[in-house]
Parts: sequence; C-alpha cells; structure tokens
Amino acid sequence: MEGGTSAYTVQLSNQPSSAVTVTVGGTGSNVTVDTDSGMQGDQATLSFTTDHWNTARTVTVTAAADNNTISEAVTLTHTTTSSGTTYSVSQNLRVTVIDNDSSNLVLAPAAVTVAEAGSSTYTVRLAQAPTADVTVTVSGMASGVSVDTDSGMDEDQASLTFTTTNWETEQTVTVQAAADTNARSETVTLSHSASGGGYGSVTADLV
Repeated sequence: MEGGTSAYTVQLSNQPSSAVTVTVGGTGSNVTVDTDSGMQGDQATLSFTTDHWNTARTVTVTAAADNNTISEAVTLTHTTTSSGTTYSVSQNLRVTVIDNDSSNLVLAPAAVTVAEAGSSTYTVRLAQAPTADVTVTVSGMASGVSVDTDSGMDEDQASLTFTTTNWETEQTVTVQAAADTNARSETVTLSHSASGGGYGSVTADLV
C-alpha cells in the first residue's frame, strides 16, 4: 500500500561451500528496500554463511505515497555472488503497490438554489492528478433547468475537460432555470460522470 511497508524473507535452499551475498535490485516507482533495519540508511544486500545459510533473512519493502491514482508494479531482482560455483543464481519477486488515492470529483457548493428565470453557478475540479485528460459530463437537466460549462461558446455546453496540468483548477458550471406558470419549487439532481485518466468509474451528484 502507498505510504506503507511490507516484508518478505530470503534464505538459501542448499548449503553453500563458501559465503554467499544476495543483492536486491530493481527498485523504482517510489519503492525502496532495506535488508538491515539496524543500520542507518537502506541496505540492499544479505550475507549468508556456510553455518547460517538456511536462516531466513527479512527484507522490508517501503512504498512512498504519490498524487496519482494508479496502482504500480515493480519487479525486485535477487542476484548472488560467491567464491564458490554453487550459488550463481538469480530470482525475481513481483511487488504490487496498491494506490491509496481516491479518484473523486470536487463540487462546490454541494447544492445550489436558482430562482425562476435566473441563474447560479458552482465549480468542479478533480481531487487527484489524472494520468491523462479527463472529461466530466453533466446530465440530468429537466423541469426547465439547463447548464452551460463554457459561456464562451454560442450554445450551452455540458462537458468539462481536465488535463494533467489543470486538474486542480476549478471550472465553472452555470445553472439556469426557466420561468413557468405554476407556484411550485422544483428540485433537479445534476449528475456528473467522468471518463479517462483513471477516472472511468467516478460520478458525483449536485442537487
């Protein structure tokens, strides 16, 4: 998990004829390893002797947090060096880092009130950085209610586009309510669905 640690053990399968050193490599994507928590700084080697070859040694894996919403995988390599010939081997371990960020839409305010024949506004932004462009589509307009996501266009627009650079910039949506002849106040729920950039199943509602 991002921001957390996990551990696994390493030991030799057969007694060596001389001391064996196992080197752990392949770290990346904010993943680090430490083979000796008693020493300052992260260590990346394990030493096995002819007497303690089958003693399990612990390797701690740490995954740093990032601001994207992607779960990543890293392959850790394990190579041996020895003065003997028995342990000229290698072994890989695949580590999957589960992302702890949430792909959400941020709507502000959470509800708007619009007078008949009037308008009001709210803003939309992404909660986390996307991996590519994200399109947010507004739907659910009814009962004389319309929205416009781009006042610079001739007709009402109903979608917003966020990029990897402007994802946290609030974009404005204008809500307009047409006049009618009845005396009732009406409620409409506007739905917002996102697609692309790791936001494929994200929705949010505004009442």
